[in-house]
Amino acid sequence: MQVNIHYTRLSASGTINFCEELVADNGQRLTTYVVLTEEERLQMSQACWKSNMLPHGYLLGSLRKHYFYNEYFDVLAFYDLDGTLAGYYCDIATPLRKVGDDYYLTDLFLDYWLAPGQPAMALDEDEFDAAVGAGMLTAEQIECARTTFARLRDEITASIFPYRYIVA
Repeated sequence: MQVNIHYTRLSASGTINFCEELVADNGQRLTTYVVLTEEERLQMSQACWKSNMLPHGYLLGSLRKHYFYNEYFDVLAFYDLDGTLAGYYCDIATPLRKVGDDYYLTDLFLDYWLAPGQPAMALDEDEFDAAVGAGMLTAEQIECARTTFARLRDEITASIFPYRYIVA
């Protein structure tokens, strides 16, 4: 079964619509799976190379996405062409909302990248600061983003995140 995820970026990107294969929905977490097309594979892999998240030439093949109804983040598990875990990308975002048959969330700019055997990378703090300065986020979104980002940093340090949230 396919689900539609409407992912809003409060920047020039606007809303991106993803059609993903439903894996599970337990009322707290919606999990989907996506096999990347060749175009998506190259685009996402190149973005990871540019951000020094993956070595140049490393190709992604699929994603397992975990969206949460009561958490201000989502977790994307990136896999290579052989199905080996490449890393986890965590977007600080509003909790997932279901409206009719579709799902909605809004990106709050801050991110983490966690690759096996590598130190965690905090990403896009400059984008977050610029968005705050431009008045793109509400006071509640700013507070929730900062609080969640700090909490996850502590959970990453304690080797709790992302495992406690994505294991069935």
